[in-house]
Amino acid sequence: MAGRWFGRGNGQADAAAPAQVETKASATGRVVALASGAGRVVWSPRDVGSLTRAGFTGNPVGFRAVKLVAEAAAAVPLVCQDAKRRYDVHPVLDLLRRPNPGQGRAELFESLFGQLLLSGNGYLEAVSAEGAELPVELHVLRSDRVSIVPGADGWPVAYDYALGGRKHRFDMTGSPDPICHVRSFHPLDDHYGLSPMQAAAVAIDVHNSASAWSKALLDNAARPSGAIVYKGADGQGLLSPDQYDRLVCEMEMHHQGARNAGRPMLLEGGLDWKPMGFSPSDMEFQETKTAAAREIAQAFGVPPMLIGIPGDATYANYAEAHRAFYRLTVLPLVSRVAAGVAWWLSEHLGAEVDLKPDLDQIPALAAERDQHWARVGAADFLTQGEKRAALGLPPLSRSSQDVEELVLGSADSDFAVNKKDFVMRAGQAYRWRISSDGALEYKFRAPDFFRNIWFNQIVISDLELHMAGPPAWLEYDAKGTIQIQFNTVRPGNFEWWIDGLDGAQAMKGTITVVP
Repeated sequence: MAGRWFGRGNGQADAAAPAQVETKASATGRVVALASGAGRVVWSPRDVGSLTRAGFTGNPVGFRAVKLVAEAAAAVPLVCQDAKRRYDVHPVLDLLRRPNPGQGRAELFESLFGQLLLSGNGYLEAVSAEGAELPVELHVLRSDRVSIVPGADGWPVAYDYALGGRKHRFDMTGSPDPICHVRSFHPLDDHYGLSPMQAAAVAIDVHNSASAWSKALLDNAARPSGAIVYKGADGQGLLSPDQYDRLVCEMEMHHQGARNAGRPMLLEGGLDWKPMGFSPSDMEFQETKTAAAREIAQAFGVPPMLIGIPGDATYANYAEAHRAFYRLTVLPLVSRVAAGVAWWLSEHLGAEVDLKPDLDQIPALAAERDQHWARVGAADFLTQGEKRAALGLPPLSRSSQDVEELVLGSADSDFAVNKKDFVMRAGQAYRWRISSDGALEYKFRAPDFFRNIWFNQIVISDLELHMAGPPAWLEYDAKGTIQIQFNTVRPGNFEWWIDGLDGAQAMKGTITVVP
């Protein structure tokens, strides 16, 4: 396993690589056209660094489009499941919840999606530890610093990460892979993806040039709203100093400021008002700038009205654009990246798992979700298993599943609980360990929950207790564990509590049984 490139860790240094002759290349890379003469079109460089500076850090439309897609995609909840069940608790979910000391799940995926949008390539580094199945940390690598080393068959055999004159090589010939490479579709490149920023490069140049023109207009040639022209009786347009001072005073006192807006102007003999504004060519120039902004937004799959570009901005259009944004841009991006990351982590784990966006937790799709659930629920000709498959849910497992243990009390506090809220699925078999670790006598009560489940048995110190009905409560006179085995029957929200405690000493929580 390759050692870590950055961050904390104690990875071993790689064996010394043979010295290589450093080569120099142009920082600008390939260009569309060269400014070799007057009147020639000049295009900005097309390398990743230059496009990022021109289209992201130097263009408000590109910046907002990338941020909107990356933040929306990073905020989409992910579910972890395999062919048999959906996991509420899983090592993969724990890793993604805190992938490294400096980033959470949202920060990591926002960085990964941002790199993918800006360069067409996203790279994740796995930091492994001796004896660990999954990586202990995940890091996003900057795409402009990563280069692929192809083998004789064309497939990547290594990835080079260059920084400050140093180069680190990640070996890809072993298993599991230290690098996960997610790339966009590129019809003309076998190894690197095509970014929306590259497709919108011409529109970015047009928009930036238009902004520069507007800035130059304000700096050098800002035109007033109008002009007062004086023609004397003899045709000489020259006012005396007293006349000029009087005219300026009258304009400042009676025709400037908000309180004088719309006041008619009285012009004496020889004075004429000439309004000044944008010429038809100037107005066309502004429309060109707006058209360029629309092209940038379209390249990233963002409806123009979502980033403030003028259009049909009604509420109905905005709501539909919001749904289309998620359906056509965000969800395809999240699904593709999540599938690639899940397959890569499955290689580390040694067991196949799948990561999918949780469509039920996306507010923009709530109306569609309700309609879909209603249609599937009303389909009486479908079995329960077929309905779950139509909703993208795994089939119900026949085997019992473990619920996270509930521990009442601790060495530090008799009123502490390790977990308050639990989620289960209707029709599933479960095993639930409820333990007492405090000095009090706890009386665990959940009457509504007990009445809506089917008890299989209660196990106390390896002794099984079978019953035809639910217990009234579970009582702990000393430290110990009671395991209940049951099948959930009806969905609903239920409460559990420890009898006799309230206020700051209250020990209670919820049990949610979903369909």
